[in-house]
Amino acid sequence: MEFRKEGNTGYFNNVEAAISANGIYISPYINNRIYVYIDNKNLLLDVEYFELLRLLANMKKTEVKLIDKKMEYNKLGIVLSMKYEDSINIETTIDWGVQAIVSTINNSRIAIAHGPDCEYNDCVYTALIYINDNIYFLKIRITENFMEPTLYKISLLNFVNELVFYQLHQKFKLI
Repeated sequence: MEFRKEGNTGYFNNVEAAISANGIYISPYINNRIYVYIDNKNLLLDVEYFELLRLLANMKKTEVKLIDKKMEYNKLGIVLSMKYEDSINIETTIDWGVQAIVSTINNSRIAIAHGPDCEYNDCVYTALIYINDNIYFLKIRITENFMEPTLYKISLLNFVNELVFYQLHQKFKLI
């Protein structure tokens, strides 16, 4: 993987960074991996999707309170509208015809999303969102009978530090 900058925009093999903040650049998923470049350290990290999920499960994070949730069926599919604290509005459209899920946050498309990943009738959709020096981790679990959205907040610095420790562990097999 090659990283380059043009002005304030970062590129991972010609794919524009989905998140650029404080000298940290995060790619969208590229071949099921996320890449993170730390400018002041000239450090390029990468993590595979399922490893990222494992890391996210263990990171220090706070759950963002769901204020309101509405679900409707229309010609596009199932539309799940969610209002969270921190003035976050997420709308997710699920089209089972093509097995696609698209989400927006405060009317902007989410650039780092994965799924649905299904095992039998249990599916998971995940997304990473950057707002105000925080990474928000959206996880929607979908079964035949319900949709369970959860949103977590992780500081950008904590997110990057966890990835650095993960890379050190992978490279040097540290504890």
